[in-house]
Amino acid sequence: MSDFVIQKAAKVGRKARVFLSGVSGSGKSYTALTWARVLGERVVVIDTENDSALDYADLFDFDHLPLRAPYSVDRYIAAMNAAVEHGADVVIVDSLSHAWAGKGGLLEMVDTLGAQNRGDKFGAGWRVATPKHLELIDRMTSLPAHLIATARSKQEYAIEVNDRGKHTPVKLGLAPVQREGLEYEFAVVADITRDHVLTVTKTRSRDLDEYVETKPGPELAERLLKWLTEGRSVLDQVEAFYGQALDAGTADELAALYRSVAPALLGGQVADENGGPVRLGDFIAARGAALRAAENAARAEQTREPAT
Repeated sequence: MSDFVIQKAAKVGRKARVFLSGVSGSGKSYTALTWARVLGERVVVIDTENDSALDYADLFDFDHLPLRAPYSVDRYIAAMNAAVEHGADVVIVDSLSHAWAGKGGLLEMVDTLGAQNRGDKFGAGWRVATPKHLELIDRMTSLPAHLIATARSKQEYAIEVNDRGKHTPVKLGLAPVQREGLEYEFAVVADITRDHVLTVTKTRSRDLDEYVETKPGPELAERLLKWLTEGRSVLDQVEAFYGQALDAGTADELAALYRSVAPALLGGQVADENGGPVRLGDFIAARGAALRAAENAARAEQTREPAT
């Protein structure tokens, strides 16, 4: 049986994946809460910024999850899982920068492991930190809720040779405090300046391409929600894959089905064999493992020599 699944292409409904970066005081938290109010009813803010989100509790209705150091990937993932179990329609991670540069974050992990291995940061440190970073990406992309992640911005510099032949630092602009390339995992990436000017720098929605807004309100989220819901709903897609998993008769069929499911749908809730709640991805994997064990047992029985 082929490992590949080919289907007719069709637009499907998705959950929002938004990345918003800006300097301190630019309005990241306020903007994220403004958008969250459009995207869903129950909002959970994972707050790494010393409870700063609570400054807006009189303006927005949301639930608050304070996240303290150590800012490890495991704790970020646990916080997102807790938000989903709490029933969040929208999860705001404010901010994602601490997972990178905070106490217990990935950079500190690399430094610690490097020091334990004679300064070998690249061999010892990044060999562990990179898989952890990928775990964080995997959970964000598969989260069964809308996700808005903020990040602090910093000034980036490059060293260039001036007309006198001297090496001098040159400002390149602002960059988010996170691992380079993380923004590619999000459907919408936006920057907001200290003057509250928001610019969409990357998007898969044509309606948001080159979008600019001063003191941003709900409009971007309204456009995004319209684009996200143009296809089949997430619930419909989860139910369809669940039905296929129930109908599958072999472990290979379930393995192929798992690979065909979009990451954001794997976290959708379905019922397990006993009627309890379980993630779609976990259900497919568990049923596949059970069928594989049954198939192996049947093959072993067939090859067993007849008793004399």
